[in-house]
Amino acid sequence: GNGSGVSIKDIARKVDDYLIKSVREQSSTVGKGDTVGDYSDRIQILLGKPGNKDSVDANIGSFFNAVQSLAETPENSSLRVNAINLGKTMAGRINDLSLGLNDLRFQADQDIHLMISSINTDLIEIDKLNKTINGQTALGKSVAELEDKRDALIKDLSGYLDIQTYKKSTGEVNITTGSGLSLLD
Repeated sequence: GNGSGVSIKDIARKVDDYLIKSVREQSSTVGKGDTVGDYSDRIQILLGKPGNKDSVDANIGSFFNAVQSLAETPENSSLRVNAINLGKTMAGRINDLSLGLNDLRFQADQDIHLMISSINTDLIEIDKLNKTINGQTALGKSVAELEDKRDALIKDLSGYLDIQTYKKSTGEVNITTGSGLSLLD
């Protein structure tokens, strides 16, 4: 008359550490490429496409061509007026470029601040998980879910930095930058 069923003794976690390391490395490479590409595109917009009439190089070229023409016939008043007007246009374009680059620098500072905040938050959460995993491992309890959460945070962290991880026998993970600077130990 008693019902019978199934009981689960343990949940085992099977992961390929090499594959996880490769994913982290690629996340770092993609994150770096995205950031560099984004800022390069913004700078290109500020400079203008080479050869377009509104680009910085076209303005500088036009000005120097006008000055060269004026040097050949300095008595021509229309060439003087043209050189002055092109000089003003070039100076205005360079001023606009300067303002745009300053705005871009400000945005980069803001982005860096946000990234550092995210990195610090991830490191704090990973540290908490490390301590919990250490305690649960010592008690012989399953830590598979905690390790999955920690791996997700480490993957997020690898999107910002080139990192290396080292798993200790206690289940905790040490994290360093690719150059060896300790982030979490």
